[in-house]
Amino acid sequence: MSRHLNHILTAIALLSCSFGFAEILLDDVMDKNLQKKAGIEDLSPKQKRVLETWLNDTFVLKSETEKALPVSSLTLSININNGKQLRLSDDTLWDIDPSDYSITATWVTPFPVQMGDSGNPNYPTLLTNLNTKISVRAKPAESIAPAPQPQETPSPTLPKQTPPASSEPQKTTPLPPPKVVAPAATQP
Repeated sequence: MSRHLNHILTAIALLSCSFGFAEILLDDVMDKNLQKKAGIEDLSPKQKRVLETWLNDTFVLKSETEKALPVSSLTLSININNGKQLRLSDDTLWDIDPSDYSITATWVTPFPVQMGDSGNPNYPTLLTNLNTKISVRAKPAESIAPAPQPQETPSPTLPKQTPPASSEPQKTTPLPPPKVVAPAATQP
């Protein structure tokens, strides 16, 4: 009795798990020739189910969308001048469209990159960050642009004092004393 109960509970658990997730079923994911090559075709249904359970508990089945995603061996190697230029793992150097600087300024290396056509004649290449799916327009660079130099802020200066024209001491004219006005007398 407990053996049947155990099988029923296992079946219920497997069914409940399969509603939200893709499940690996060997007969669905492997053709008979591949099962024969792997030695799986000789397994009993119970042995196949144990293997399928282990596979489903251990691995995640890729969806069709994930299978279709491009895989790139190209990665971002260096972000230069706060995203104005990018060097890729194939050692190519790219100037970035100035309107995309705010995007590339935050790109931290390394991550996979895919190249495509941007449709922009000035920046004809589209570089796509495959982690975020965000793209920027670029064109091949001939050399690394010089880093921007910090601008010097002039320090405030006092107006220049010119020395007296002659060697005689300068005369100063004393200011007249302030006028004191007495309040008008009031008559009783």
